[in-house]
Amino acid sequence: MTPAELVRAYARPNKKRLGQHFLTQVGLLDRMVACIGDAVDVIEVGPGPGTLTTRLLAAGKRVRAVEIDRDAIAFLQEAFADNAAFEVIEADATKTILPQLLAAGPRVLVGNLPYNVGNEILFRAMEADDAPDRMVLMFQKEVAERMVCTGRSSQFSLLSVGVGNRYRARIAFLVSAGAFVPPPKVASAVVVLDRLPAPLASGETGRWLRRLSAAAFGQRRKMMRSSLRSVLQAPEPLLLAAGISPTSRPEELEVADLVRLAVLAEASGLSAVVGEPVPESDE
Repeated sequence: MTPAELVRAYARPNKKRLGQHFLTQVGLLDRMVACIGDAVDVIEVGPGPGTLTTRLLAAGKRVRAVEIDRDAIAFLQEAFADNAAFEVIEADATKTILPQLLAAGPRVLVGNLPYNVGNEILFRAMEADDAPDRMVLMFQKEVAERMVCTGRSSQFSLLSVGVGNRYRARIAFLVSAGAFVPPPKVASAVVVLDRLPAPLASGETGRWLRRLSAAAFGQRRKMMRSSLRSVLQAPEPLLLAAGISPTSRPEELEVADLVRLAVLAEASGLSAVVGEPVPESDE
């Protein structure tokens, strides 16, 4: 069946609490599939009635899908019952299932993510010990723009730093609201994320990067010398040593600036808060 035929056969109202908006245009779905590259085995998050799934299978991919909606799971099991290249797993992608699946392989993640938990799923995947080598994911356009920003822009944000520390991200293409059933209230974008050989900051330095970034963007209208006083007793010497003007604001910086600052903070002998989580959103 075509993607549009799958949605018609599914014939169930979308569940707003799950952020369900189904992309049905074959051309756009095939562009998402093309972004995956040569990888054959993929993990799909939130397949719904299988509009992207059917194009993945048509392209010769082997798909392990993670779905929380039991109605969608029952439909997928029937629709793709004869296809040995497809498996659906009932699970919540915001929980431990993604690290478990990634540990077993494959290391490619694809999906039209629910916008209400998209960042949470993204960070769950990025922080896994076996983080994906590549991710091809749909986000709200404004979130995607912050995600791919490397700095010196009003789009630069906590999300930008979290992603930029681990991945090289780019917007592959935009998707209008009219391409979905039902249409969302916002435009969307497909983002391709390729894992860096190693995080720019990890371990104690990585914890400092999270802590400093959270302090800076938590008070983004303030100068860095003011916003960092919540985590550094005397921020100005470290800012100057990192080549950052103490009077600058976070949107005037780049990921590399904050990494240098984190390196110096860690070398200073101070301790970052162990286990401090990367925030899921900078809203």
